[in-house]
Amino acid sequence: MSAVVDEATIRSRYEACGQGHVLEHLLSSDLSTDEKKEFLNQLANIEVEKLDGLLKSALEDQKKTSSSDDITPFSKDVARSTDVDTISKARAVGLEAIAKGQVAALVLAGGQGTRLGFDGPKGMYDIG
Repeated sequence: MSAVVDEATIRSRYEACGQGHVLEHLLSSDLSTDEKKEFLNQLANIEVEKLDGLLKSALEDQKKTSSSDDITPFSKDVARSTDVDTISKARAVGLEAIAKGQVAALVLAGGQGTRLGFDGPKGMYDIG
């Protein structure tokens, strides 16, 4: 388990960014104490303060497109938080892993994992 985080601090950060609704999940009586702690740890690691700027950049970029038929990448890096050298090294490691056959991809349709015998969304199914 990760370091203990303060729920009030997390709640304050998320509410300040207009994302307080995310914490409504904590009110569920279905969550154990450990699950609530893990959820808070996950929220603590999200840079929620950047969401508004990222959304505004994406929307501004979207306004600039000439047609809804044109699909193009954003004109600028709206979410880059890693330096170019690290990205380059990570890309090289990734390509090497692909060349060695060490990478796999699994695509699942959205929805619940009922037919997998899993009580939750397929994206949460442990394939490991």
